[in-house]
Amino acid sequence: PALDDFAEAVELEPDPNERVRGQLTRAAILASRERYREALQIVSDLPPTATDPTVVLQVAVQRGALLAAVGRLDAAIAQLEIALRLADDQGDTDTRARVLVDLGAIYETVGRGDEAIVGYEEAADITRSGPIAHAALLNLGRWYVADCRPRAALEAFERVAAAAEDDRDARASAFLARGNAALRFQRFGQALADFERVLTLQPSRSLQDQAEAGLRTTRHHLDHIATMRDELTRLGRAPEEPSFRAGPMLQRGVLAMQAGDSDAAIVDVTRAIDLYRLAPDKATAHAHLALVHAHRGECHEAGEQLYLADEMTTDREWLLALSGEPDWRNCIDSDWFSEYFPDF
Repeated sequence: PALDDFAEAVELEPDPNERVRGQLTRAAILASRERYREALQIVSDLPPTATDPTVVLQVAVQRGALLAAVGRLDAAIAQLEIALRLADDQGDTDTRARVLVDLGAIYETVGRGDEAIVGYEEAADITRSGPIAHAALLNLGRWYVADCRPRAALEAFERVAAAAEDDRDARASAFLARGNAALRFQRFGQALADFERVLTLQPSRSLQDQAEAGLRTTRHHLDHIATMRDELTRLGRAPEEPSFRAGPMLQRGVLAMQAGDSDAAIVDVTRAIDLYRLAPDKATAHAHLALVHAHRGECHEAGEQLYLADEMTTDREWLLALSGEPDWRNCIDSDWFSEYFPDF
């Protein structure tokens, strides 16, 4: 009935701007019922009679969104880029921010991730907080997760929580996303803290259920890590040759990093370096120490450890076991990154 009423109203309305607004409303109703092609047809057939700049902007925004919905991504990008220019001309920063978020999602799909990141950051800077900033930063965090950049992802989700302000469910969804990212990157101590924050907020039942599932998984990993560290501690106290104790010490350091205690990880891995006697083993331990520093975002220190490892051997076999660790990408802008990880 609403569609019929708006169709009749459009025919009766003498103001061309109001007629276009009526058609845009019809298209929005159709889109809400997932009838995207019909909605796009309406928007595509609009005559160029609108004189109100805000209406012209609305047409470009809605046309771009509908083109994206039916999979015509190149055409959608072209329309939304027009909408950006129109928003700039009108000084409409809120619409610009909203379009940047929509455009960023399409850029991601077509492999233009760098442009998506720039757009998300700008949208967040424009709006600071609220739904648009929340969406922009959530997309940014998810992009960094897909791009295997742990620290960047976790920092983005922290900003999502800040942008949510007093919206309890929005804050909870930010911490849930951050907890899941931490779990994926084996940062179990961080994951535990984030899932617990979700439950503290007492959000919707669905978010609570997801957080509780994450907590169960995380606690299982942390219990296993605690058991393994206790066993490795016993092995490290054995009276045998120091190099025998080095292996358990190194493994204990890796587990400490996963459990969220990177200070203990640095202590243990440094001890392993001192305990090892053979150069290849020392090189491997230096590479592990580099990984801990990369995990913490200490990229200069990570590079120094990689160079030390390089000096100890004629090849880089010590790097093979660690080359796929996502924490390296925390230092993607460092001078040494492309040298050691050209294919990452």
